[in-house]
This record gives sequence, structure tokens and C-alpha cells, in this order.
Amino acid sequence: MGTPPFHKIVVTVQAAFVLDIPHATRTLFADGLVSLTTIGAYLLCRGWHAWQRGALGPSDNR
Repeated sequence: MGTPPFHKIVVTVQAAFVLDIPHATRTLFADGLVSLTTIGAYLLCRGWHAWQRGALGPSDNR
């Protein structure tokens, strides 16, 4: 997971702390949904395997 998911998680947490600012609830919902779907995709696709040496070679039959 690189910078964009980390940024969305930080924006979601920040929006949770400043709910009195206009559109903070909308930001919390939208960025929270993006964060959850990104983390879910990482887990469902077993993204941690991409960090292993030679993980996605042509003869890999996972």
C-alpha cells in the first residue's frame, strides 16, 4: 500500500475529528468508503504477495 491509501485514511480520520466543519461528514463518508474498498481489494487480492521476490513470475500458478 502506497501513499494514496495512506492519504485517504488520514483524511478520513481528520474528517472524523472536525465534523463541525461544512462537508466534513460527506468527506468522512466518501474517503472512508475509498479507504475501505482499497484495503478490501488489497486483502482479497493478497497484495502482500507482490512484495516477495519473484512473486509474479510467468510460471506462478496461484
